[in-house]
Amino acid sequence: MKQDPQIVSRRAATAGAGCLAAFGVPFFAAGVFVLYTAVTRHAAPRPRGHDDFVAQILGGSLFAFVGAGIMLGALWGMRSGRRKSARQVQHPDEPWLWNDDWASGQIRDNSGAALLGIWFFTIVWNAISAGATAGVFGKRSVEGAAYFVLIFPAVGLGLLCTALYLTIRRLKFGRSVLELETLPGAIGGWFAGFIHVPATLQDADELKLTLKCVNRVTTGSGKSQSTSEFSLWEDSQTLKTRLSDDSARASGKQIPVAFRIPSSCRACDSTVSRNEILWRLNAHAAVPGADYVVDFIVPVFAATQPPSFTPRAEQFAAELRVAKEQDSLQTSDLDLQRDAAGRIHLDIPAGRNMGGAIFMFILGAVFIIGVLLMQEYAFGDSGFFTYVFVPIFCLIGLWTEYMAMAMLLRAYTLLITRDGIQLTWRMLGLGGSRSMRRDAISRITYITNVAVNNTQYYTLTAHADGGDQMKLATWLHEDDAKRLAREIGEVLGVEAKEDFVSLAQSSRG
Repeated sequence: MKQDPQIVSRRAATAGAGCLAAFGVPFFAAGVFVLYTAVTRHAAPRPRGHDDFVAQILGGSLFAFVGAGIMLGALWGMRSGRRKSARQVQHPDEPWLWNDDWASGQIRDNSGAALLGIWFFTIVWNAISAGATAGVFGKRSVEGAAYFVLIFPAVGLGLLCTALYLTIRRLKFGRSVLELETLPGAIGGWFAGFIHVPATLQDADELKLTLKCVNRVTTGSGKSQSTSEFSLWEDSQTLKTRLSDDSARASGKQIPVAFRIPSSCRACDSTVSRNEILWRLNAHAAVPGADYVVDFIVPVFAATQPPSFTPRAEQFAAELRVAKEQDSLQTSDLDLQRDAAGRIHLDIPAGRNMGGAIFMFILGAVFIIGVLLMQEYAFGDSGFFTYVFVPIFCLIGLWTEYMAMAMLLRAYTLLITRDGIQLTWRMLGLGGSRSMRRDAISRITYITNVAVNNTQYYTLTAHADGGDQMKLATWLHEDDAKRLAREIGEVLGVEAKEDFVSLAQSSRG
């Protein structure tokens, strides 16, 4: 007998949520037991001691908090799964109506989930590190190596600062809502809508919108599981911030969003959870203090739109949009010059990313000082630790310190002609150069390798036919990387492209 698909889907959602809730019960029960034991022992005539009591209270609270969070998440997932299964039965051929936000035409930005996630992780990390620190320093005698545990509360302080920064940004701008004009956005047609911002954004000169199609691939399982995202297509626009007032709210502004989507793009697809196709809209405006940054997961499918259709948002966006040919290099410290002969001369000064250099310097110091303290106070009698671990960790630390020094002090000069590329570097009075002939170069690529505070940085690379590579520039903003790759490719007469697409295809293969 064939069962109702809605019943089957509900049973699957209920079973999954039940397993998740069962996973949270032991954590919650263990936390309650530790809390009960700590309180009863502390109240006894001969308590174990105040420091043990504090560590037990922190540990018990942590386990109970995690267990309760898992069980509440399971209940929320069960309700969400039931709503989605009901929508799937009602609209089997309209997957954009399966999502609650999409179906309502009002998509809230992802800042709330990100804020809850960072605060949850911060609380868990600091509870663990506080308990460990209290347990170590609660002893009568503390050896020197014990001070190594202070690294964990230091990391917790960094997490707390990040959580506070995101909270300040949320309080400053409120929660933005994307009102969809196209439901859904159409492959070969338009994606359009209006972002309603509670704040005015009066201190921002420009606002950047980016619509991106990404392939989210999950590989491995268990501890070796990893998830990566690869860009399949993207387009960016820069708008002047002469935004109109938000008619739907008493205060704030509305941002017009209108993108043409090529017919070669792929539609949203979450059929295979380990190989999903998502569409993401990002808005970013640089302002004093915390920047305005919002992200939305948006519906784009193979839907039909009238040939003459032009969204209302496009009429507003066209008046504010900065022509791409007028764009200049985003980063003012890149001195790009192109002479009448078509040659490109680019100076890349030292110290372009002070924050990254400081982070690398601190990381290297942690490796070196940490392992030396452990060798001095804890493992001095171990020959294996002294002759294996200490050299390895010190070498890693020294290499990290060298990278920090290079980021601070190394400057580059690029000369691109029709004959090839010449790269010259300078650092502390030293220098060197490397070149690659035009007939050996097959393509120029740019690939993102790091993200800091929602800003992605790119590396520009020249590739030779034989597999040889030559890094041309690092720590580039996205617009800088795209323009440099395009202009270098034009001079050399080779292809210039982003390297994500080939990676995504290889992952799927």
